[in-house]
Amino acid sequence: MAKKLMITYALWAVGGPLGLHHIYLGRDSHALLWILTFGGFGIGWAREFFRLPSYVSEANHSVERAPVRRPQATPPPPVGLIRFAGQICVGIYFGSVALISLSSLSFFYLLVLPLSIAAGIHLVSSVGQQTSDLQKTLITCIITSSIFYGSNLSPLPISIAGSVTAAQHNTFKPLRPEPL
Repeated sequence: MAKKLMITYALWAVGGPLGLHHIYLGRDSHALLWILTFGGFGIGWAREFFRLPSYVSEANHSVERAPVRRPQATPPPPVGLIRFAGQICVGIYFGSVALISLSSLSFFYLLVLPLSIAAGIHLVSSVGQQTSDLQKTLITCIITSSIFYGSNLSPLPISIAGSVTAAQHNTFKPLRPEPL
């Protein structure tokens, strides 16, 4: 079913910070990111006013694409500055929430903090047609967390290291089969 730009703008205006327009366009991970960060901290929601035509075009053309894409034949996507900065910011945000709410756990700095930061980084890196290797990002976050063990500022270096790893292992998502 073809998506309409005017409906997308209406959903963006009414429920943009909650990701309603992304749900309409079938961008589930983007919608989840918008729900958890209230529209990308407000900045992303405002930026999307200009990005919506390309999102609608992408949603309409995804139905027409060939069902098979070989990873070896497709070069990795370029690293975008906005995506990279978003990975760092959301990683810090998820890490700060974990630091405030779960820091009393005995295994917090070894498992909970790196897991929450890696989840934030991977959520941003899986927006749109791209994704990254969650396992490598998580391992990097765990190693970096053990280096900065016990520091209240540890979400920053962990998020930077995890974002660099996610950017190095950035790939296109495999295409989903057409529903029957």
